[in-house]
Amino acid sequence: MFGHAGRVLRVDLGSSDITVERLNGALARKYVGGSGLGTYYLNKETNPLSRPLGPENALILLTGPFAGTRLPTSARLAVVTKSPLTGMYAESDVGGTFGLKLKRSGF
Repeated sequence: MFGHAGRVLRVDLGSSDITVERLNGALARKYVGGSGLGTYYLNKETNPLSRPLGPENALILLTGPFAGTRLPTSARLAVVTKSPLTGMYAESDVGGTFGLKLKRSGF
């Protein structure tokens, strides 16, 4: 599905609920990559006044569309949240094998 696995895994750490949802293909095309889609979800699902370390904040982990391909350095993982330091949007991209393993597990 345009580089995405087509599924979203949601884990509520407060209630221990785990749900799997279909990824909206139009969103995946509009907000390309883990950082773009993560920014969309953070803005959609959190209140601008929510506390960064509160239960209402989201910690979003997403792979990019090239994770799992043979392109060099393509197995990146985007981490998107609200920063406890600034209270504003925070995003980081990390390397290693976690992004690849997350994509291969179907997310």
